[in-house]
Amino acid sequence: MWKERAKRQAKLRRQKIAAAQRRETEGPLPDFVVLGTQKGGTSFFYRLLTEHPLVRGAAAKELHFFDNKFAEGVGWYRRCFSEGERVDGQRTITGEASPSYLFDPRVPERMARTVPEARLIALLRNPVDRAYSHYQMEVRRGRETRSFEEVTEEEMTSAEGGENAVDVRYAYLTRGLYAEQLERFSFFADRERLLVVKSENLFTRRLEVLERVSTFLGLPSFESTLAPPAGRAPYEPMDPGTRRRLEGFFAPHNERLYSLLNTDFGW
Repeated sequence: MWKERAKRQAKLRRQKIAAAQRRETEGPLPDFVVLGTQKGGTSFFYRLLTEHPLVRGAAAKELHFFDNKFAEGVGWYRRCFSEGERVDGQRTITGEASPSYLFDPRVPERMARTVPEARLIALLRNPVDRAYSHYQMEVRRGRETRSFEEVTEEEMTSAEGGENAVDVRYAYLTRGLYAEQLERFSFFADRERLLVVKSENLFTRRLEVLERVSTFLGLPSFESTLAPPAGRAPYEPMDPGTRRRLEGFFAPHNERLYSLLNTDFGW
């Protein structure tokens, strides 16, 4: 059932983008881009953003231009956005959310050349929880048959040995090394065009997060009535020993992140 729903969603996304490519005129470049992280709540966050009366969504949430479609050219990208309009005297803005951008090392330089004025938003989730959610997603997709303990032990061994042979689809831990990923976006951070949000706050302190994001994007405040996603059927809880082992693995990387952001996320 989950696989069929995922296939339908992917098909609908492709159809929407294909329809956008049939437009005769190109639209604007995005005002904002949500970079990630994968399994960090970007879908719900993007739905919240596009509920704002001054925000217009892209042809589809995930365009994957800067990682998978860059060879198509900027015209392809611009056709995925519609021209803005004025509502109550203010201009509408538009943007997309492709959660793989944060992890792909090719993306920062491409974005700096193509959308230097865009504002970037990164949602960061506790890397242990993110890894387990990512793993469960791959299990549901039928692409992962190993145990969580097995795959994380293998990845930690590779990381400690300085190896880079982990398949990006299964980079359960590597995707949670946020500091080095954010540092690649220094061009935007130095210009105060990069906002980092703790994913957990999206559900526990939503009004505060929305206020912060609205200010960052130059939008008037708004209160969303959108309910959080119901979530899929729960999976087995993580083994406490495995959690402690992963917390130890991520500890120095999290400290590097806290130093970079001057903020302790308490992970």
